[in-house]
Amino acid sequence: MAIFTGGQAADTLIGGLGPDVFIFGRNLEPFASDPPTADTGVGPGNRDVILDFQDHADRIDLTHYLNPFAGPDGQPPAVFLGRHPFEATDALQVRYEFEHGNSIVQIVSPFGAPPSGTVPSGPTQEIELTGIHHLRPGDFILA
Repeated sequence: MAIFTGGQAADTLIGGLGPDVFIFGRNLEPFASDPPTADTGVGPGNRDVILDFQDHADRIDLTHYLNPFAGPDGQPPAVFLGRHPFEATDALQVRYEFEHGNSIVQIVSPFGAPPSGTVPSGPTQEIELTGIHHLRPGDFILA
């Protein structure tokens, strides 16, 4: 199993032979900025791209988007929404859409999310997967 990390700015990632783990989050690079910044943006040209994601073999690790400063009750468990819209929750949310023949993983992380009880107007981060992928919860590491 090979492990790949998306760095700051838009990156293109190509996995190795066999199952891969692609890690995304905030400040994963040495000497990264303060305050924490996400390593992938929103929209074409701003998001990281995985060229060879393999369904039900490769995994996308989003645990570095969880809130490390969650209050005494902790952070709610991450939510995989499939293709359903974002919800009003303080949890890390993950969904996907199709755009121009590719799959777009959309993320709302606790950092930069709207105030509690508000439905986000859009994602805070995105990852593009080349081709159409019908993603499932097992394609992600969320806890």
